[in-house]
Amino acid sequence: MTADVMVGCLHQAVKGGLPAECGNGWNPMMRGSTWFNDSSRIWEIYLFFSGGMGARPNKDGLSTTQFPAGIRIIPIEAAEAVSPLLFWRREFRPDSGGAGQYRGGLGQVIEIASSSNGPIAVQAMFDRVHHPARGREGGLSGASGKILSMLRNEMLSSKGQHQFPADDVLRLELPGGGGFGKPHDRRAEHVADDVAEGFVTVEAAREIYGVALGSDGRPDHAATASLRDAPAAKVA
Repeated sequence: MTADVMVGCLHQAVKGGLPAECGNGWNPMMRGSTWFNDSSRIWEIYLFFSGGMGARPNKDGLSTTQFPAGIRIIPIEAAEAVSPLLFWRREFRPDSGGAGQYRGGLGQVIEIASSSNGPIAVQAMFDRVHHPARGREGGLSGASGKILSMLRNEMLSSKGQHQFPADDVLRLELPGGGGFGKPHDRRAEHVADDVAEGFVTVEAAREIYGVALGSDGRPDHAATASLRDAPAAKVA
């Protein structure tokens, strides 16, 4: 978090500006017990997951990458090989990168369960849940992070220890980075590419970026110009 404070200060002094705030990294400590050869064994693992980096003054932010460390994630296969964990999902989180002329990096969605009959304890030490990464120069904030119990359909605290029974699934929705510049200044073609890649939804393209897409997925330039010239667009 200190890096975002320092970069925010320097942004005011550096010509052209510096990257927007970042989605931060989440590093859960996970612990449990499992039966092996008729005896109970304790296991523990410390994992590294990354939210999105903030957009840069002339480029989109890097997705699922911590700043300034550059850490992304340990391979899922490595974590599953040394602990009784099962990863049901790990994928980009659509619309999590802050909108802007340059889009913030995306966070990710991760779902983890026990591959044994033992419960799991998770030590949560997560930021950017109540205070999302802010954009710069008109860019919007990235999405806030979320921690959920899938079995209980319940949102969990971002700090402290949580207990998960063997049949529960921990869902982590990591935060995205902030955007840089006004969303309506982003090239319509880049928004269309984001939608095609699954980074941005069609609804967000229209409502936030002011980009209308045709049936072929490419920008409808006449409709886009109308959206961006509307009175609400001039306030954005």
